[in-house]
Amino acid sequence: MSDYELNKIASYHRQDLLREAEKEHLVEQAIAQRRLLNHDEERHHYHLCHLVETRQMETVESLVGDGKYICAHCGRVAASPGNLCDPVERPAAG
Repeated sequence: MSDYELNKIASYHRQDLLREAEKEHLVEQAIAQRRLLNHDEERHHYHLCHLVETRQMETVESLVGDGKYICAHCGRVAASPGNLCDPVERPAAG
C-alpha cells in the first residue's frame, strides 16, 4: 500500500473520530439543556442536592419520607417533586 493510500485511510479515520466526538458533544449538550429547562434555580436551596452539599442532613431525612419521586439527574429520592432538580414519579412497588 502506498503512502498516499495510507494517508487517505488515516484521514478518513480522523474524520470518523471527529464525527463521533461531535455526536458525543451534542448529546452532552442536549442533556445539559434538558437539565437547565427542568431546573428551578430560585428553589434550588430546597433541592436535596443542595441540602446534601451543605450537609443539612436532618432536613434531608425529613424530606425523603416515603420517596415517591426520583431525580433523573442525580438519583436521589424525595417525597415531594419540589425537592428534586429533575423529578420523575417512581413506579409503584409490587
